[in-house]
Amino acid sequence: MPHPLADGEPQWTQGEIDGRTCWSRDFIGAEKVVDIGRTHGDGYVNGCIGVSFKTPLSQDVVKTRVREAIKKARWIIPVLASCVIPYPDNAWTKNWRYYPFSEPGVETPDAAIDAWADGNIEIRTGPSFSTHDFIREMDNRPLPYTFTHADGTPGESLVRFYLAVPDDRDGEYSIVMHGAHVIMDGPPTLRLINFVLQYVVDPVKHDEEYVVGSWGNEWRNLPVGPMTATGGARDDWDTEGVKLKEKIAGLYAGSEPPLTITPPREKVARVGDMQRPQQTIDEVSTREMLRQLKEAGFTFTHLVDAATALTIVKFAKETSGAIITDESNVIVSPPIGQDRYRLPQYNTISQIATGLIMGPAIKMYVVRDMQGQPTQREQLLHMMARIKAQYALFTANKNLPHLAAADKVEETDVVAAMEGIRAGLGAGPTNLGRIEGVVRTDPGVLRVTAFCVGHRCIGRQLYYHVWTVGSVLTLQVQTTDAWDEPFLQRLTNEIRETMLSFIAQ
Repeated sequence: MPHPLADGEPQWTQGEIDGRTCWSRDFIGAEKVVDIGRTHGDGYVNGCIGVSFKTPLSQDVVKTRVREAIKKARWIIPVLASCVIPYPDNAWTKNWRYYPFSEPGVETPDAAIDAWADGNIEIRTGPSFSTHDFIREMDNRPLPYTFTHADGTPGESLVRFYLAVPDDRDGEYSIVMHGAHVIMDGPPTLRLINFVLQYVVDPVKHDEEYVVGSWGNEWRNLPVGPMTATGGARDDWDTEGVKLKEKIAGLYAGSEPPLTITPPREKVARVGDMQRPQQTIDEVSTREMLRQLKEAGFTFTHLVDAATALTIVKFAKETSGAIITDESNVIVSPPIGQDRYRLPQYNTISQIATGLIMGPAIKMYVVRDMQGQPTQREQLLHMMARIKAQYALFTANKNLPHLAAADKVEETDVVAAMEGIRAGLGAGPTNLGRIEGVVRTDPGVLRVTAFCVGHRCIGRQLYYHVWTVGSVLTLQVQTTDAWDEPFLQRLTNEIRETMLSFIAQ
């Protein structure tokens, strides 16, 4: 049987709603799955991503350039101005809808662009700005945002940009994007922040690289679906694609469910009351870790997954009294980005709609894969080899980016998914990598000093994020009030110490 979208996926089509020209496209694949949380899961995974920075530029220059860059992004990345519309007869099926300012060839008044910017940019000033406190505030900020267009008509936005301006010239700025995960995957959002900050650094060079054309034609930059972006359905879907789906389903089969860490409370008392303990690893240790990982043929992602798995085993015994048998296992399900599979013409900053590849998971048997090694470093090395091999098996299958697009999401699937998220205890580590590797600025004009990330959770699951800024590694665990803060601090520290054991003498 060929892939359900072998003959093509929905494309953007032009129409007219209430006398206004608009462009629409049905949600496909991960877009369907991710946005379910926002609309039917109490705002699940609405979130924030941002960076802090220092610059000798004046505050007026920074504020003006940030605003101009975001106005420019309105043309280069028009999906930022899109809204999501459910089908009239089926609230579980949705489509993108984009309204251009004007028809091609018709001059767009500056007032229209400025009104959109007014509704999508907020500047905050004050003696200090804590990104941690800000994200906690946004945890309870509903989406979409609403604003008023220049002609007086109401508008909606799935995102908003926040610029925090310090009181003094030598202070630290922050730019944070808050919005729906459906257009806020990690790496694409970082590239968007880089787009804005590159303009702050050098507007002339930026205008040479990113040219804004005629308004009314920007719809051509709207993101295509996952099938088109990655070259269309594969000829071997009916064999290799089906085998891949069966392999993923088989990971969760077996005589024993995977080991998990159990929280002290079965239910969340207050959705949106988030906890995000952090631990850091200093620059010297991080560099040495990277050196030894490279020498051994592994990456930080492999180490984070292995350290998380070892920590789960330890705390599963403590929190649930788990008894380890030959069949005891740990599963981690890290997200995989679509970027590596995209055709060159679609691997652009405009392609910001979610392309998460969900489903693949790494399964490790506790006795077979973790014990029998005399030191924790050797346990990590053995596990990383297993993890690397499983990653390679998944990513080598060219059907991987088309898994979600093959599934038809029905009401029963939505309800089951939300129940699973609220009750789930699985682990999904995310390595966001070296932030300066994506946000590439001129240190003499603008220097990134910190990174922040956080999203709204509704269940008991633990979410792990790792990143580096200035070669300092930060590990963050985020979850709800089903957990006690002292335990989460101990858990975070245990993962840190397990990672450090890799370079212990």
